[in-house]
Amino acid sequence: MNHGGNILTLNAMRGLLAVVVVLFHYTNNYVLAIITSFAMSFFFMLSGFLLARKYDFVELDCRTYKCFLGRRLWRVYPLHIAVLLAFALKFGAEYVFMGKSSDQWGYFLPQALLVQSWMPFGQVYLKLNGVSWFLSTIVFCYACYPLVVRWLHRLSIPAQVVVLAVALGAMMLAAVPLTGTTKRWMVYICPLMRLVDFATGIVLFHVWRRYGSPLAQRWGVLRETMIEVALLIAIGVFFVLQYTDCLDRFNSEPFTLVLNAALIMLLTVKDGGDGLFARVLRWRVFGWLGRISFEMYMLQLIVLIVMINVAELAGIERAEPLSLAIYLAVLLCLSWLWHKGQAKVAERRRQ
Repeated sequence: MNHGGNILTLNAMRGLLAVVVVLFHYTNNYVLAIITSFAMSFFFMLSGFLLARKYDFVELDCRTYKCFLGRRLWRVYPLHIAVLLAFALKFGAEYVFMGKSSDQWGYFLPQALLVQSWMPFGQVYLKLNGVSWFLSTIVFCYACYPLVVRWLHRLSIPAQVVVLAVALGAMMLAAVPLTGTTKRWMVYICPLMRLVDFATGIVLFHVWRRYGSPLAQRWGVLRETMIEVALLIAIGVFFVLQYTDCLDRFNSEPFTLVLNAALIMLLTVKDGGDGLFARVLRWRVFGWLGRISFEMYMLQLIVLIVMINVAELAGIERAEPLSLAIYLAVLLCLSWLWHKGQAKVAERRRQ
């Protein structure tokens, strides 16, 4: 079943958080690192929420499953391969013209097969286009989605919440004895942990479908404002606790889930509203960023690396904020061009 329609506020928030992720990888700023950790959970939960809104898979057969997974892969895989080819071209050019050999050729196969996020070694899942660990994990979530959503449909909403709590608790307990990069992998990269985030988004949609519309009708302007302020304060306290090391960002997944769940529900409620929060998020520029957010995410590292190498060869020193402005302009243009080009190809395929 296809419920259709975009939720503009959610799309805008995805775009804004994607920009934060890009800025973090450019600056390596600790505050942005905290927001990025929060954003990654948001992306997985939002994917589950939006898929549940579009597909309920009450009826599922092999043909339907292949069609669904094929559409998901068509959306994400071509750009992934294009970026890997860009890295291969870069390494090849460095060898031919500079005599510089790369030790990263062996990482192409795991990334091409999208299995790198299953390997608990930072030197594997963070090599080449390091951000593609997200793609490896989200494709696993896509593959699980039809089965997960059908199973959750059989449970009541309270039972779904209990199942999520148990799954999250089990994953967090498994991470307790771990340290260093292995713990980081378990709580931040591991597909099974992120499947919990993804399934939380599915359950959120079920909650919204059951209770959301009546709730939205009962909210007055004052109550909406109070809820917005309370959520922003809670998120602010969460960031302060992590910034001051009172709350380890690799031990805070339960808090992240709760805050992101509240944020997604609030943004969904506000989508059709006339309040300031909704109006700002419905600005066209934010919607545009949301539409190209995946392309921005996937292209950010190769664009940055190439720009740094070109500047070094030309003897140009990195000058802020000019270099940042140029980087963002190039990244946004390439992201938009790929998005438009792939959309045109997809339209031709449907004809």
